Amino acid sequence: VRFEPGMSAKRAISQAGGLTDDARPRKTYVIYANGSAERTRSFLFFKDYPKLEPGAEVIVPQRVRERQPLNAQTLIGLTSSLATLVLVITQIQN
Repeated sequence: VRFEPGMSAKRAISQAGGLTDDARPRKTYVIYANGSAERTRSFLFFKDYPKLEPGAEVIVPQRVRERQPLNAQTLIGLTSSLATLVLVITQIQN
């Protein structure tokens, strides 16, 4: 996104296409060209996005997806594969 004086991280994100469903907007931070960083601050329902400077990068972390529990079909498949592997190993040893 082209830098404009007074631009905030929120505006840059909007111009870049917005946030995805798995984005974590509360954890957004900006890394400036000199190496320093500033994070988004929140108070109640208000968010204070950092101001941008030329050469700054806006980072929006991704939400970590929770693992899905194993269903019966997956568990049966894993168990049969493991049993087949054990059977093959015992046949090779004999």
